[in-house]
Amino acid sequence: MKIYVGRWDLLPDSWEGYNGLSEASEKEIKNEIKFQQHALLQRTGYEDDFIGVYDEQEFEETFNQCLTRFIDSRVYWIKIFSHD
Repeated sequence: MKIYVGRWDLLPDSWEGYNGLSEASEKEIKNEIKFQQHALLQRTGYEDDFIGVYDEQEFEETFNQCLTRFIDSRVYWIKIFSHD
């Protein structure tokens, strides 16, 4: 299982928010994560530690151990691909 976390404000307008996100392939999501990491760094000069790819344990640890910032669903989207 791979868990992808990105930001809503960086999704392309052509995806139309959740509609495009829900239909995107894993390859498209991987490319979007790479784009978002680069775009945010270019725009703001900092990296967003939440944007990325996680396995189950990494996501659990990130979610449960972050006490100063929150994974807010108004800011971040999550897309999960199961590799059973």
